[in-house]
Amino acid sequence: MEKDWREIFYQVAKGKVLIDHVHLFISFDPRIHIHTLIQKLKGRSSRMLHEKYPSWKSRLPSL
Repeated sequence: MEKDWREIFYQVAKGKVLIDHVHLFISFDPRIHIHTLIQKLKGRSSRMLHEKYPSWKSRLPSL
């Protein structure tokens, strides 16, 4: 799972996945609210992981 997180976050934004948290260095339009950016990042990564591991939907409904 850590490998998948690394690949997804690298695709979405340059980042580093640690055991209990993630460091991201993101360049984005300053007119976008940070909470909107985080919401999209988390939503996209969650969808990508659920598509790759459909059985997780029942065990991990939200990531």
